[in-house]
Amino acid sequence: MDILPQHVPEILRIKPSVTGVTDSYMWLASKSGVFSAKSGYYAATAAEAYAIVEHQRTFKAIWNRKTSPNLQLFLWKLVQGALALGENMAKRGLMANVECRYCGELETAEHIFLHCSHTRHIWSNTIWSSNFNPANYDSFSAALLASVSGIMLPPWGLAGDIFPWIVWGIWTARNLYIFENRDSTPVEILTKAIRNAREWHQAQASIIPQMWLDLHLTAGRPTAPGDGVF
Repeated sequence: MDILPQHVPEILRIKPSVTGVTDSYMWLASKSGVFSAKSGYYAATAAEAYAIVEHQRTFKAIWNRKTSPNLQLFLWKLVQGALALGENMAKRGLMANVECRYCGELETAEHIFLHCSHTRHIWSNTIWSSNFNPANYDSFSAALLASVSGIMLPPWGLAGDIFPWIVWGIWTARNLYIFENRDSTPVEILTKAIRNAREWHQAQASIIPQMWLDLHLTAGRPTAPGDGVF
């Protein structure tokens, strides 16, 4: 339960047999428990529909976030499997260097951004006011969706969304380690992510008043008289 606490309610709902019946395979998509082509078709259709809905929710969580457009594009590439991660390279037949540089396991999105021991040290910091911990999720998309409601604790000095910035920090630190052999500690990655996020939010706060000022000056500026006006 300490490994996947988000599944505790599901585990507790499992009811073992009280009559001592031995375990057997059952097809849960039909009332009889017996598989049929018809029930299999409906189950496959429902799974496809669910996947489409989940993709839509994930994309909405990316493009509706109040964060840098560059980070939105990065997150979109991540969930689309377009980053040069070891797993993605292996799918394209490039089998060299598919392991995580930090621990040697297969480099998947879930591993490098959620479950790697190096990454867990980042998420283990008390960042959010809730019990949200990205390392507890099976998939990156699930962690991304859950992060939408995450609220940073006041001591960090940032009221905005920090999750994309930390993920970006993990990615850039990973690249520096691979290509320049420059290792960054979890504390350095987290500190840089918070600094970058704070600078971006401060920049947005200064841009909006300037936009209103420019609009006001343009609206109040007299226009040149047209032809025939004296």
